[in-house]
Amino acid sequence: MNLTQGDLFTIPVGDGTAYVAHVVGVLRKKDFFFVVYDFRTDDNSAEGDAEEALQHDVVLAGQTMSTLFVDMGWRVVGTAPVDADRWLPAYKVTIGDADSWFVVDFSEERRRPATAEEVDDLQFRTTRAPAGIAAAVRALAGKAPWEDRFDELLPADARRAATLFRD
Repeated sequence: MNLTQGDLFTIPVGDGTAYVAHVVGVLRKKDFFFVVYDFRTDDNSAEGDAEEALQHDVVLAGQTMSTLFVDMGWRVVGTAPVDADRWLPAYKVTIGDADSWFVVDFSEERRRPATAEEVDDLQFRTTRAPAGIAAAVRALAGKAPWEDRFDELLPADARRAATLFRD
């Protein structure tokens, strides 16, 4: 599945409804960063309702891969502009020796040495399997228990690249 920035897609809950999500950025054509809006719609009317989701808060955000997109029942239902600077995260990485920390943006195009605070605060890049994202969405809908591992998908957890790389 070739996704592009701005694609709106659904993640089914399993009861005939789905949450609407938004592709914020694509990396190497297979990984993408997304946000899920606090907007649940009927699977059958998702195409007509998708843009309404943009008026709602973001409740989940993360990186996953497009390889199982269709197999998971996810489907593109529209497209809309997205403020990538608002959502794309920055990550910490080591380059060379284990104590050589850097901050890198989602696209891996910008990199700079990390401060001690950033080493403590930033997350490593994590690509979550689509099944894990689907499980978090079911928990969000109250169809399954919330698990601690879903906390990393909460949008407040990520530091944004736009605030760490000011051109």
